[in-house]
Amino acid sequence: MEGESSDSLTPTTTTQNESTVNTEAENLDQKIMNQMDQIRKEIEESVPLLSNKDNMNTLSKEYPEDDAIYQDKIQALSLQYRWIRRTRRDGNCFYRAFGISLMEVLRKNSDQYDRIYKIIEDSKDCLIDLGHQAFIIEEFYEIVIDMLKNVRKEECTDDKLEEWFNDPDLSNYFVVYFRLLTSAHLKANAAFFENFIDGYQSVQDFCSYEVEPIGKESDHIHIIALTGFLNIAIEIVYLNHTDDGLSKHCFPEDSNPQFTLLYRPGHYDVLYT
Repeated sequence: MEGESSDSLTPTTTTQNESTVNTEAENLDQKIMNQMDQIRKEIEESVPLLSNKDNMNTLSKEYPEDDAIYQDKIQALSLQYRWIRRTRRDGNCFYRAFGISLMEVLRKNSDQYDRIYKIIEDSKDCLIDLGHQAFIIEEFYEIVIDMLKNVRKEECTDDKLEEWFNDPDLSNYFVVYFRLLTSAHLKANAAFFENFIDGYQSVQDFCSYEVEPIGKESDHIHIIALTGFLNIAIEIVYLNHTDDGLSKHCFPEDSNPQFTLLYRPGHYDVLYT
């Protein structure tokens, strides 16, 4: 009987040991994740959502001096653009870079202002028609409309625009609403865009997972959709580690861009001549 009791205890002890090891591993994983989240939070808090304009030459300091590919491309950039405005690397950089650039255009161009204002003024009904609930989108819509109403006022300076887009509430409300506009254009033209979406069964699913959630990075399809919704042209300059020189692309093609963004893998900033 004693032998049987000893044998019967063995698997239980082993299971308990395995459970302890698994728990310790899970705790370690969670501890590492918490540390990474804290580091990420500290980095985000130390970097503004949107920087002042910096001299283009400051970009070279972000890359090794002996990296000829990047240094040569940055030198080429500095011959064409004088200033760079950096954005926080939080997955929303495209919308913030696009947003302040758009506002800078609208502040100075009354024709563009009237046209864009009308499009965004009518956009709430478009979103409701596509299935969004009015009471959910109303507050985001009102914030963007208020920003548009104020952008043409004399007191709306470059500093004021920077202040808007560095205010977490204003900036994030703007980002959320412009993500919805991007999604709206994709959904309204689903038959076209479904040919360019991989890994999702529908444009609706793609928008739910890759466009509308805040913090999701943006790619060509997002740019095509947002510029298509607003009927505005922009230029993207690509800075990457290839030996084929700087490349540029206008959205839509063969258009006269209203402003220029700099794309580095996974990130967008603003360029100024």
